[in-house]
Amino acid sequence: MELEKTTSLAKVDTSVSDVLNWKLEEIRNKNLPIEQGLADYISLSVNSIDEKIKQLDSYKNDIVKAIGEMKAHKDNVSTECAEWLNNQGIDKLNGFSCSSVTITKGKETEEVKVIEKVLILDESQEAINDFLVEEGYAHYETKESIKLKPETKDKIRINKKKGAKVKIKIENADFLDIPYIRVYGEREMLHKKDNRYEFGAVDFIHRNIDEAIDFFEDIVKQLNEIKDEE
Repeated sequence: MELEKTTSLAKVDTSVSDVLNWKLEEIRNKNLPIEQGLADYISLSVNSIDEKIKQLDSYKNDIVKAIGEMKAHKDNVSTECAEWLNNQGIDKLNGFSCSSVTITKGKETEEVKVIEKVLILDESQEAINDFLVEEGYAHYETKESIKLKPETKDKIRINKKKGAKVKIKIENADFLDIPYIRVYGEREMLHKKDNRYEFGAVDFIHRNIDEAIDFFEDIVKQLNEIKDEE
């Protein structure tokens, strides 16, 4: 099941700064990681806008296609109605809502001769230009022009994560002579609360690193399966 994801930031005519201030306050109140929370919220909003653009583009293509089909159908109706009326020996129908329906006679294929002068260069344009210069009919000038490139403003760029959606980092604990594992995950990876997945990171100390990694990867797998079922 595919869920439609929309945010206040994705709405047209919204105040971006007001929405971001509100989101920042919400993240703080819920004691969630601010950096990751804002990053994922902005990313989700931009992705939502992209999806809406794709949807509208799809509508536009469908509308253009439908208009073409209706124009073709109108032409077909007009032609076949005229053919049917001709077969009935009728050349005019008087109406109430319209004055009348008449038949415009079609034309047979006709050949029309069009004569126009076309300049054919027997030499390359560069050779012709050089000839005109040599004969004194033209000369070269160096002209300098300035083209203004439109001003651009700073914009955000959404950098998508590559590979797995969970990052497992193995470090040495300062207070223990054993390594510990820190797991970073996107909001849907770690834990679920109130029917939504929250941001988070968790430290896990384990003497057997391989078992610890398997443990977290199994959690991620289960959460992905839950997400797919929703």
